[in-house]
Amino acid sequence: MRMLPILLFLCLQLPGQACIQFARFKAAGSLPVILSPQIMHEVSGMEASRINPGVLWAHDDANNSNMVVAFSTSGKEVQRYQVGSVVNGDWEDIAIGPGPEIGRDYIYIADVGNNDLKYSVFSLIRFPEPITPSSPGNTILIQNYEIFAFRYPASVHDAETLMIDPIDGVPYVLTKEKKSSGYGYLYSYPPPFDSQNIKTLQLESKFPHAAPKFSAGDVSQDGRWVVVRNDDIFYTYLRGDPTNSFVSAFYNTVCLYDASNQGNAESLTLSTDVNGTRVYCTSEGTASTIWESTGTLPSGTIALPAWWSFGSGIASWQWGHPGLSLDDAPAVGRSVSVQLWSVRPNAPAAIAFGLTAIPDRVIPLGQGWAHVNPVLLMILVSTATGTSQVPLGVVPNTSSLLGVSLHAQGVADDPAAPYRMALSRGLTLQIGR
Repeated sequence: MRMLPILLFLCLQLPGQACIQFARFKAAGSLPVILSPQIMHEVSGMEASRINPGVLWAHDDANNSNMVVAFSTSGKEVQRYQVGSVVNGDWEDIAIGPGPEIGRDYIYIADVGNNDLKYSVFSLIRFPEPITPSSPGNTILIQNYEIFAFRYPASVHDAETLMIDPIDGVPYVLTKEKKSSGYGYLYSYPPPFDSQNIKTLQLESKFPHAAPKFSAGDVSQDGRWVVVRNDDIFYTYLRGDPTNSFVSAFYNTVCLYDASNQGNAESLTLSTDVNGTRVYCTSEGTASTIWESTGTLPSGTIALPAWWSFGSGIASWQWGHPGLSLDDAPAVGRSVSVQLWSVRPNAPAAIAFGLTAIPDRVIPLGQGWAHVNPVLLMILVSTATGTSQVPLGVVPNTSSLLGVSLHAQGVADDPAAPYRMALSRGLTLQIGR
């Protein structure tokens, strides 16, 4: 069974505690040196993998190779991929988000650079995120890609920031303004995706900003917060409830963090796992430093659910996900319940819960790997069909539960799926004060 965890701890805004706390940036490694052909010497986009643990994706910018490279957070090359015969006009950013196949993650590359403001048509390139091999081999050719051309509604822009809203899959382009103060321009690619025609972007917001020279950005996997950066600062916007519009985040409280002394930094991504949330940045230049900053929940916050998924590594995407949803954020003294539903009307579904105070680990298994949680307490609940509400009771009023993670996993028994197990949907909760 190939388990693919993606965990994200988030917090609600409370008076005096509006910002997630990030540590000072430190060097995690350096970009891999690839000289034949010359790749990774002008990196302008980087994104944390959703299905390959500890893997980052990156590409070079204008007139360089049309390759994307998977590498570890310490800088070890994992695998390189060539995106068909697509020309790298000026690739400036990379993002991961939903696509046409439900439950599958897609890589998006933004060919949006326009330093001299001489171009009027731009494009997004999309393809399913690959599962990387255990060791690097020959360059793999990406053939199942799509290209979506677009233009701005009025004047042309230079841009280096692409963000995909994980809630509805809408891409957003944040422009890079030449002046040091004024406004940021946020455009959306209006659905549906169209690979046959040149679509016109929609201006979503012209929001005030002291230094709108945005060079990179990313969105948390559940869409609750957004991080963008310019030369020296990265900015965290708290969207809050994901039913709020994506645009509304840019009018909420903004948290600033020092990202100076990182060179010509045009890359930023969020990576999440059981150890918390991290921000990775890097700059243009061969063997550039990979900078890492770890986010922690401030005192007095309430944790929200974090989503991850796993499944068979062989032809499993087609089987879909069972569902899990949380009625409310878990907190001491509060009742907690979840909703569980199966993939198909006749497919039984089960849910398992475990307290995971001990760090989890990853072990090799078959053609993939398994995400193993040391379970101290397990509760099993099953339903044959439809949707069920599973009450978990009231969280005991004891300080010993604070900061302890509750790991929940939904599994669908589908005879047609490999190992009879369809892709699962899970969440991790952290008990709040």
